[in-house]
Amino acid sequence: MKFAWMVLFFASAVSNEVRAQQMQFGPQPQQRAVTVTGSCLRSILPDRGAVTITANILEPDMGAASKKAMDLYDKMKKGVKALNLKDLEMTTTESTFFEEHEWQKDRQVSKGFRARMGLQASTTETARLGEVIALATKLGVKQVSGLSMFLSPERMKAERESCLEEAVKNARSKADSVAKTAGVKLGRVLNVQEGSQNDSPPPRPMYSAMREAKMADAAPSLESAPERITVDVLASFALD
Repeated sequence: MKFAWMVLFFASAVSNEVRAQQMQFGPQPQQRAVTVTGSCLRSILPDRGAVTITANILEPDMGAASKKAMDLYDKMKKGVKALNLKDLEMTTTESTFFEEHEWQKDRQVSKGFRARMGLQASTTETARLGEVIALATKLGVKQVSGLSMFLSPERMKAERESCLEEAVKNARSKADSVAKTAGVKLGRVLNVQEGSQNDSPPPRPMYSAMREAKMADAAPSLESAPERITVDVLASFALD
């Protein structure tokens, strides 16, 4: 019982001290601040491009179809390597072998065996992707797809970070103008929130590039559209 009385006495003393401090200092003034948005918009040419060429063989025999597809795939790889494209990366996109059927007079009839092997070539020399398309035409490859030009992850990261700095500077400039108009001095940054996006143009239709390669019997010249990077920030600054 004595212990409980001591606890209550101590709690009461602490409560009285807190109230005394509140009466002495009073409520703390709220921090004056200004909140503005800052933005950065850039148009950047892609630094990397890719295209996929696919060996697509149909033969009555599975072994024959597989051999022809693999032989053609090897020729595609050797041909692309011989182009000496800068920062070349090659990836096998597919390797499928199956029996193909079609409906004839209410029943399925075997058309033969289909063998497909795809090769994607990616390079920083985007304008030379047309040489890969011309190579496909020369080798008799009839399926060319997936032409795209884009920013590499490394370039995208660097551009976003640089654009973020620009957006924050833009926000501070706006806040400084507001503070001067209000007759006060801009202080330190209280809070910054960032949001960003990039608007990539759609890839150029592959059929048109393929048609150019056939008509000219040479590598078509490919042009890339710039990508847009937008970074926005919401920033709050103290007012002194």
